[in-house]
Amino acid sequence: MRHRRAVMADSSFFYALLDKRDVFHDACKQLEEQAEHKQMPIVAINFVVAEAHALMLSRLGRNAATAWLEAVEAIALIERVTVEDEARAKDIIRV
Repeated sequence: MRHRRAVMADSSFFYALLDKRDVFHDACKQLEEQAEHKQMPIVAINFVVAEAHALMLSRLGRNAATAWLEAVEAIALIERVTVEDEARAKDIIRV
């Protein structure tokens, strides 16, 4: 079975996409365009969405944060963390 490639996004990626003044804005826009061109989904976990929203809320204000939150699922595939995922992550960290 061939694995499909994807781009894993963190909160700083989403923030840089939204804030044109961010030093990484152009690089993140380029990465977003490349992912779309190569049909590689941008993937984020729901915790990253919450973290990115909080970051945008504190730096860009409620309107920008809310608009982004309403649009994020058009930008990225959101994977929901399960209780089992969280427990496994803690096991990995402890090693």
